[in-house]
Amino acid sequence: MVLEDHFIFGFARSGVYNKSYSYPSVLDSTDRSVIGRDDSGSTVMGNSFGNPFSYPDFMNRSTKGLLSGDIEIIPNGSELIQRPARFLKVIEEELWKTGFSRLIYVQGISDPYILPALIYSGVSFIDDSFARMESEGRIKYTIFGRKKVDYDPLEENLEFLRSVAEQCADAIKSGTLRDIVEKFQVSSKAIELLRIMDFNYYDEFEKVFPSRTDRIRANSIESLMRPDLVRYRDQLVRDFVSPAGKIALLIPCSARKPYSESRSHMKLLTHIGEFRKFLHEIIVTSPVGLVPRELEEGYPARYYDIPVIGHWYEDEKTMMAGLISRYFGKNSYPGIIAFVPEDLEFIEHSLPAGTEFIRGEISSSGDLEILREKIGSMVASLKEKGVLVPGTRMKAIASIASFQFGSWIVPRMENLKRVVNYDFDLLTENGKVMLVYNPSNGKITLNRNAAPWFVAEGKRLVEIDDFKPTANIYAMGVLNATSDIRQEDEVVIVHRGEIRGVGIAKMPYEAMINLKKGIAVKVRN
Repeated sequence: MVLEDHFIFGFARSGVYNKSYSYPSVLDSTDRSVIGRDDSGSTVMGNSFGNPFSYPDFMNRSTKGLLSGDIEIIPNGSELIQRPARFLKVIEEELWKTGFSRLIYVQGISDPYILPALIYSGVSFIDDSFARMESEGRIKYTIFGRKKVDYDPLEENLEFLRSVAEQCADAIKSGTLRDIVEKFQVSSKAIELLRIMDFNYYDEFEKVFPSRTDRIRANSIESLMRPDLVRYRDQLVRDFVSPAGKIALLIPCSARKPYSESRSHMKLLTHIGEFRKFLHEIIVTSPVGLVPRELEEGYPARYYDIPVIGHWYEDEKTMMAGLISRYFGKNSYPGIIAFVPEDLEFIEHSLPAGTEFIRGEISSSGDLEILREKIGSMVASLKEKGVLVPGTRMKAIASIASFQFGSWIVPRMENLKRVVNYDFDLLTENGKVMLVYNPSNGKITLNRNAAPWFVAEGKRLVEIDDFKPTANIYAMGVLNATSDIRQEDEVVIVHRGEIRGVGIAKMPYEAMINLKKGIAVKVRN
C-alpha cells in the first residue's frame, strides 16, 4: 500500500492512498470494491480487517481501533460522536500519540456540518452511510443546516457532503482549514469539538500547527484560541527581548496593517515623533494580544482581519489582562504610559503600579497634545536620571530575532553590522551575510553562514541521510528533526554534524520523521 501526502495542515492531510483514494474524502458505503463484507470479515480500500463492524466499546473504556497497513478504522462513529470529549480521547490515543504513521477512517459518521472539525482533528475518511439514512427520512442538507423536504434528496446530499470534503482538501493546501472550521458553525457539536481541541489538547495541536499561514480571518471568538495566536502570546512573553532603557507606550490598534501605515497611527506618530527614539510602542489588539512595534510587520500582526465594533467580549478582556500582567511581569521599563480609548479602559487594573494612564482618542488632536506633553515630561525626568537609552534599527531587528528564534540568538548578534540592500536589511559579520530581514513579511531568513549558531545550540535542526540537498528534501531522506520545528520555520539541514544547507520546513517535525512521502524541507542554500 502507498500513502502519499501532498499537503499537511496540523493533523489534517491531503493526498492519495493506494494510488486510488484521495483524502480527505467520503467513502461510498454501497460500493463493495471500497467497503466489502462477507462471512470471513471485511475489506476497506483493499485492506483486510476481519470484522471491523463489531462495534468495540469505545464509549466506556479505551479500545484500540482496527489497524491494517496505513489505515485504522474507528468503528461506531455515529454513537461515539455523541460524546465529543470521548471521541477526541480516542483520536488522541489512536492518532495524535502515534504521529503521522497512519490514516484514520471513522465509520458511520457522515454529518457535513461536523466534517471540517473532524478533518481538522486528523480524520482522513468517513463514509456516507449516515447521509443515506437521513436522505431516506427526507432530510436535505443546506448551507444553513438541515431542512425537511417532500422528496428523496440523496444525490443532493451526497454532492453537498463531498463538496465539503473537497473544500477542506483545498483549505489544507492553502493553509486556511482553521478558518473554515471557525466559520462553519452550523452544528453546536462542531463548535464543541473545536473548543475541546483548543482547550484540552493545545499542546498536541501547537506542535503541528504552522508557524505562519496566508491569512487569519478572525470572524468568531474561537479565533482567540488558534494555536498560532496562543503560541505568539507565549513566545512574546518567553522569548521577546524588549529594548532596554525605553518608555513603554501602549496604544490601540488600527484596521490597516501594518499599523504604522494607517491614518490614525501616522497622526499619532506625527505628534510624538521627536520622542520616538525613547519609546517602545506596544499595540493592544484582539485576537493577537500585544504587538510591539518591532513585530508589526510580521506574523500574525500583519496578517489578521477582524470585525471592528469597538466592543471587547469578556474572553478577550480576560486574555488581554492576563497577557499584560505576564508581559510586564517579565519586562521592566523605566516608565509606562497607556494611551487608550474608552473601550480599552479595562486594561488599567492589569498595568504595573505607577503607569501613566491617559484616556483619549487618536482622532482627537487635543488628546494627542496631552499625550505629547505627558511623554515629554516623562522623557525629561528620566533623562535627568540617566536611564533612557535611544533605540536603533539594529536593536529593533535583534528584538525581532529573539521572538523568532529565541533570546539565545541576541548575544550572537552583538557584533553584526547592518547593510541596507534595496528593501532588505543584511546583517553581516566580517563581510559575510548571516541573517536577512525582510520588512515585507516581517521575517528573518537564515544564511548558511549563521547555521553553526543553530548547530551549537541544537536548535531548528533537520538531520538527513548522506546526500547533497537540492531544491527539496523529501521525508524519506530525513533521519531526525528537533522538536522545536514547526511548519514554515527556518531550519538548518545537517548530516552527522556537517551543515548541508538551510531552508524552510514544509512539515511538522514528527511528520518529517514518520512519513516516507512528501516535501519535508524547501532548500534555500
